[in-house]
Amino acid sequence: MDITQIGSLLLKYGEIYLLDDFEEIAVRLTLSEGCTIAHLKHKGNGEVPISQSEKVVFDVKLGGELISKEVYEAY
Repeated sequence: MDITQIGSLLLKYGEIYLLDDFEEIAVRLTLSEGCTIAHLKHKGNGEVPISQSEKVVFDVKLGGELISKEVYEAY
C-alpha cells in the first residue's frame, strides 16, 4: 500500500482495513478526534488494540493491501 494514501483514506472514510497476508496480520485503523487508533488481528483470532506507532503496524501499512470490512471481520 502506498503509505501516503493512508492519511487521505482515513480522512475520507474514518476507518480503513489493511492485510499483510504473508505475516497473517490484519489491522484496522480508525480516525478519532484527530488521532489514529489501531487494532491488530491475527488470522483466526480476535482483535486487540495496539499503538499505531508499533513496528508491526508500520510494516502492515508499507506491505499490506487495502481490504473491506467484511474481509477483515472474516479474517
